[in-house]
Amino acid sequence: MATLLKRLEKELSINRDFDLGTAKANEPTRRPDLVFLLADGEVPHRIDIIELKSPNLPLLAEHLTQLDGYIYDIEQFLKTEIKRPVRVSGYLIGTLPPETSKNREETVLLKKWREQSPKDQVSIISLQQLADHAYNVHDSALKILESEEDV
Repeated sequence: MATLLKRLEKELSINRDFDLGTAKANEPTRRPDLVFLLADGEVPHRIDIIELKSPNLPLLAEHLTQLDGYIYDIEQFLKTEIKRPVRVSGYLIGTLPPETSKNREETVLLKKWREQSPKDQVSIISLQQLADHAYNVHDSALKILESEEDV
């Protein structure tokens, strides 16, 4: 699975060194995305692609489209490389736009975020949700440990 992920990363041009100094003067401003693949050797029928966006810029619908494109490319690659089903899931993580936004890219993203369900192939996760989840997991673990000490 590790070899397969390395080949996929190369195919998608992700999880590689990014040199801002190599951008040409006539190219639009580029910034590195943190995009990476996860797969568990014990669960070789699932690949997750995670895209973490800059926390100081709001998520946009185009970010979701980019992630959908990665998922499509992965699925096409896997059709030729693996002869068994592999579930591909995507996670877009970043700062949600303000609810009052009038920007179409932001409002479309917010609509998708509000309408998502656990069955969706892509999950949009705000940084606040991620922090809250981490806190709750940590807090629950501490409470369990404390209750075991009392026994």
